[in-house]
Amino acid sequence: MTLAIWKQLFGIVVAVAVIGYSVLTYVPGGRAYLAGLGLLSAAPEDASAASGGQSPGKSGARGGGQRGGRTALVVLSETTEVTINDRITALGTGAAVQSATLTPSSSGLLTEVRVTSGAEVAANEVIATLDPASAQVAYDAARIEYEDARRTRDRFVQLLSSASVSAAQLQAYQLSTDKAELDMRQAKINLDNRQVVSPIAGTIGIIQVNPGVEVSQSTVIATVDDNSAIKVSFYLPERLVDKVNPGDAVLAVPIAQPGTEIQAVVTAVDNRVDKTTGSFEVVARVPNSDHSLRSGMSFTMTMGFVGDTFVAVPPLAVQWGSAGAYVWRVVDHVTQRVEIRIVQRNAESVLVTGDLALGDQVVTEGLETLKDGATVRVLGEQSADASEAPKPTAAGN
Repeated sequence: MTLAIWKQLFGIVVAVAVIGYSVLTYVPGGRAYLAGLGLLSAAPEDASAASGGQSPGKSGARGGGQRGGRTALVVLSETTEVTINDRITALGTGAAVQSATLTPSSSGLLTEVRVTSGAEVAANEVIATLDPASAQVAYDAARIEYEDARRTRDRFVQLLSSASVSAAQLQAYQLSTDKAELDMRQAKINLDNRQVVSPIAGTIGIIQVNPGVEVSQSTVIATVDDNSAIKVSFYLPERLVDKVNPGDAVLAVPIAQPGTEIQAVVTAVDNRVDKTTGSFEVVARVPNSDHSLRSGMSFTMTMGFVGDTFVAVPPLAVQWGSAGAYVWRVVDHVTQRVEIRIVQRNAESVLVTGDLALGDQVVTEGLETLKDGATVRVLGEQSADASEAPKPTAAGN
């Protein structure tokens, strides 16, 4: 029994060896492994590889970065121009083109308010009245005194012709008459001041007091706004101080009405720059014929300027060296290294200054092995190398 077991084990080992040998002869690299063990003579693994005519080390393969002395293949992009600093937007606050706060000119009892909140009033229209009784009495008394003084003066003028009075006496009565007239005029002003009058035409705001209350010269009756136009005050940076003038156009957009664009005009430019903020104030007049805009509203104000124009290159074209940024320009398939200075980076382009012009061709891909003055091939153009042309396919394959 023991001998039979050993025979079975030996048969299994032989079978495994045969199967392994067969498998290794068909596995890539297996024949070379067997040849190294002395179990198989060295032979090419693949007939097609044996007939290639070149060893791998001398191959002109395109992978792995080895070019075999051939020119670099690059992708080009055309430079463009971009204008910046040609517009600016600022937030402004609106106010009525004219506004007045109505207060009494004297103290007293408010007896009447003749308008309602939100009413349209004319210039010099009476808005409210104070109790005129005491002022009326004072005016009547002053008027009586003046009339009495005037009659006395006239009588002395007649007596002067008959030499009954002297010129000095007549002069004294003339002075008394003049003083009485001044007192009467002042009493008339005090009487008129019992009325609160609007100095401008516009819209009355909310009435602040009611009839029957005592008011003084500091009591606000109401406000009047002339909203036929709105003046908007906004601030611009000092770099624009010499570029903004009265009469310039401004686009105004009310924050409360984002879909409304109104053409406005600059009416005033401050003569000073705020040293703290580095900005200066600009005032623009916004038309408001429909009275849809109100004092205190916020506006987005946009102004246009000539701006600054720069050459723009794709971000992939920008390279960096010890001297700073540069790009590769290609002219007639020959590279030129151009030093640049970056002005502004955007998502789609980089604005630069340097020896670049609109329409120049710059390299965006294939930059790794470029040198100044090297000849390059451009992707998409037909290659001058015949080996790059597609090889014909044998009929029937």
